[in-house]
Amino acid sequence: MTGPSSISGFVASGNFCNTNNKYTLYFVAEFDHLFTLQETSKRSYLLSCAQGDSDQVHMRVGISFVSVANAAQNLRTENSGYDFDSVRTAAQTTWDQYLWQNCCPNW
Repeated sequence: MTGPSSISGFVASGNFCNTNNKYTLYFVAEFDHLFTLQETSKRSYLLSCAQGDSDQVHMRVGISFVSVANAAQNLRTENSGYDFDSVRTAAQTTWDQYLWQNCCPNW
């Protein structure tokens, strides 16, 4: 836990699709609610948010294959004017354009 509304860490993985690859993925996540962190077992945690005015919790995540610091930088620079509804609308528009151009051009 890096703050009252953020966490960071990494996951080491590999062997995707039976290939001999290994990698570490670093992350930083920020929430729009404060939370508490409780360790439930070795390397397993439960995040608990206080019940507030909204039943929704928004999270932004930055990732990097280099470091947690790079993940934090990516989080700050990739989508600095974060607004969930705007991001959703832009993603839907991009997806619709892709489908129209690549999957169903004659429809």
